[in-house]
Amino acid sequence: ENYNEATTTIQVVINKAYVALPTVEPTTYGNTLADVKLPTSEFGTWTWKAGNSTSVGTAGTHTFVAVFESSSGNYEDYETNVNVVVNKKVLTIDILNSTYTYDGNAHTVEFKVTGVVEGDNNPVVNGNQSLTDAGSVNVTLTINTPNYEATQSCVLTIEPKIEEFPELLEVECD
Repeated sequence: ENYNEATTTIQVVINKAYVALPTVEPTTYGNTLADVKLPTSEFGTWTWKAGNSTSVGTAGTHTFVAVFESSSGNYEDYETNVNVVVNKKVLTIDILNSTYTYDGNAHTVEFKVTGVVEGDNNPVVNGNQSLTDAGSVNVTLTINTPNYEATQSCVLTIEPKIEEFPELLEVECD
């Protein structure tokens, strides 16, 4: 009795949601964005704006733009910055020769470095020692540059030279 009956129309606007921001696993120097996997979503697809062939850059943290394209009318298409951690590349130091026979000359460990990114110069290897006289010394070869690291240990050995003597003649005396 103290009120009148009324009807009205209410318009409710439901905004599209945003899919959660992507996080990615660290990658390694020398890789491209193709090696950095964006998450999968049942609501759309993540891609790298710069393209999969883009280098991830030097070791450190770099920011790239990821693009979300919705496959559902309930989520927004959008772009967002994603931090990509780039780790140093671990190289391999193969020992080619660490044992010599004494010859009066100084010798060092002979080695080969593999795994260097195409276009880069071989990094400096530290820790090699020189040995001239017969004996042994422990050697630890290391690489530690802004983009590379490696460690390899071995023993540098100079073996004594074995002199060969001419065959002795047997002489009989009376």
